[in-house]
Amino acid sequence: MLLEHEGKRPTVASSAWVAPNAVVCGDVTVGGQSRVLFGAVLTAEGGSVSIGSHSIVGAIQEGLDFPGTVFGLPRAPNQELMPQVTRRYAERFGRHRDDRVL
Repeated sequence: MLLEHEGKRPTVASSAWVAPNAVVCGDVTVGGQSRVLFGAVLTAEGGSVSIGSHSIVGAIQEGLDFPGTVFGLPRAPNQELMPQVTRRYAERFGRHRDDRVL
């Protein structure tokens, strides 16, 4: 699925392939002969994302410090961390309210 986000549309080379259940959102460029595999999500949040030619993007990723990487929050006990994560989720998802499917 290709989505326009904050007025920016993905650019996918004609020789690239995006799986039917992958998401490419916003200011994202997918280079020639590249593949965005099933379940993968590429979202430009606050900057552009560029996938070079002959690249493969899959849904499997290395272990992720989710609170730190995604929200810039230090690890903490769940009762302290979850309210902060929930607030930041609401802010981030609110930014996608006006996205358009292309």
